[in-house]
Amino acid sequence: MATNVLILGASVRAAAQSARDAGFSPSGIDFYADRDLRRLGPSIRLDQDFSPADIERMARSLPTGPFLYTGPLENRPDLIDQLVRDRPLWGQPGDVLKEVRDPERLARGLASSGFCYPDIAQTVPVDTGPWLLKPYASGGGLGIEHWDARQNDSIADGFYLQRLVVGTPLSAIFLGDGNRTRLVGLTRQILSNGPNPFLYLGSVGPWQVSPVVRTEILRLGGFLATNFHLRGIFGVDLIQDEESFAVIEVNPRYTSSVEILEWTTGSSLLVEHARCFKPNPSVGNPRVRPAVSFAAKRTILASRDWVMPATDLPLIPDSGPLPGCWLSDLPEPGEPFEAGQPVLTVNVTGRTAIEVLDALDDQLAGWTRSLGLGPDEAFC
Repeated sequence: MATNVLILGASVRAAAQSARDAGFSPSGIDFYADRDLRRLGPSIRLDQDFSPADIERMARSLPTGPFLYTGPLENRPDLIDQLVRDRPLWGQPGDVLKEVRDPERLARGLASSGFCYPDIAQTVPVDTGPWLLKPYASGGGLGIEHWDARQNDSIADGFYLQRLVVGTPLSAIFLGDGNRTRLVGLTRQILSNGPNPFLYLGSVGPWQVSPVVRTEILRLGGFLATNFHLRGIFGVDLIQDEESFAVIEVNPRYTSSVEILEWTTGSSLLVEHARCFKPNPSVGNPRVRPAVSFAAKRTILASRDWVMPATDLPLIPDSGPLPGCWLSDLPEPGEPFEAGQPVLTVNVTGRTAIEVLDALDDQLAGWTRSLGLGPDEAFC
């Protein structure tokens, strides 16, 4: 019998899809409970102002089994430790999260091993930057903004400064088992061109770097897994500039970009992730998909107040080859959205990175028109 796996987070559809493709039986608790998540297994919608008691109550109403989490629950280590009382955890426990999500602790560790991590400050610095103001409890780039020392004489509680680094934003995905660490692959992040320029909207991959950079990224993964005791899937946000890179932050869980690499390898990473915590997890019938050369995805944001129409939309097939384009994270018909809110995700596949980015532009423009969303911000 397939293992029941509970997945919690702001948006768990990608991880639930991965779990189902691996042969597990997923259930979900998230902020959206989209229609394509509901077809994967039982799911419950979570209010944005949830309490730990809310999640504990919801979890008890879903099938028993291990749990894992997506973003931004890495910012709630005490909640994770509370849930461990009722279920096995396939992920990082609270003490690990407190260490690896601490910018000062991360800065000290990286510096000791020769990795670049942008300067951070918790008090107003003497030099004028450029600096970014970042929340400690960050996720998906939300709440990050440019900071001007000449216009600010203090740093708000819950925030810190990080020196701005310019370059190509990448995500590195690793799999660690406590002894060895494997670099699954790299993706390039697609960030917003709108009023929130650090907002994560999607990914394209696999992304290639030079052998020199790749070797250093491999060393980085081994260092993080060993020094912070990371097991299973984890991601690292990087900024690459030619033959060097800076580490921006560590995402110690299944990240949004993982599914890009799953599509381009043809296998779910959730089985390997599970084995880091349970050597022989029970699986049912996995869904087999041939690998594609390149893939990309991008979230559409509502350009105005809008209501989801009742219409048939292309979803990912249950098995077999991936299509050239499909939609995911689909809201229910009649669901209202305010301007700036994420509506759904467009996914494309192709033979080259340039081909999938061109296709993504075309599909984004077509779907915003057909759904009556109006012009989206500049796409890629």
